[in-house]
Amino acid sequence: TFKIAAVLIPLVLILGLYINLNSRVDLFSSSEYEEVTVPQGEHLQLMFQDGTKVCLNSMSHIRYPKKFGLDERKVELNGEGYFEVAKLKDRPFIVKLSYVNVKVLGTTFNISSYDEDPNISVTLNSGIVKLSGYTFKPLNMNPGDKAVYNKESGKCMIYHNAKVQQSSLWKQDILIFDNTSLQVVMSTLSRRFGCEFITANSSVMKYSFTLQTRFTDL
Repeated sequence: TFKIAAVLIPLVLILGLYINLNSRVDLFSSSEYEEVTVPQGEHLQLMFQDGTKVCLNSMSHIRYPKKFGLDERKVELNGEGYFEVAKLKDRPFIVKLSYVNVKVLGTTFNISSYDEDPNISVTLNSGIVKLSGYTFKPLNMNPGDKAVYNKESGKCMIYHNAKVQQSSLWKQDILIFDNTSLQVVMSTLSRRFGCEFITANSSVMKYSFTLQTRFTDL
């Protein structure tokens, strides 16, 4: 009896540890995914099973596994999101974009990556971010940095001491353009208000605009 108990007790303990661990981490990395699309003019906040939060802007689409794998946590984003990543040692959080991968541990940052926009931008509030892509060497970002990847040239530039707080003001329904091209201005307004712009004179596309206001004031 004592010999049987000596064998069974460790097995029960190991099984209990496995169940507890697997409830938080999928040891075999589930292949099941969830997909969420935010309607026009709305915001949506999600919390993943690891405690990471993301606030998604209008017309954003995110795809993520129901359970993250043991080695990494990876999501796919098309659109804009403000991430507050839970710090888990040895399990980096990766945001996969159309041209760029963003790799972090415990970090807060904003990503804007809409298909129709010419640039992808990443602004870092806290923590450390590593950017990688096929057309540029891996780059490290520090708090206060803004990275801009141009889809046409394939180049990625990092600007230090940027106005990173401005990039996430959309969460407070504040519309802000800082020397922003008319193309991006029209795309932003179209996603927010569901309107369509027609330019009779293409020469106006060369202009840029600077503006700050609340959506409710428009």
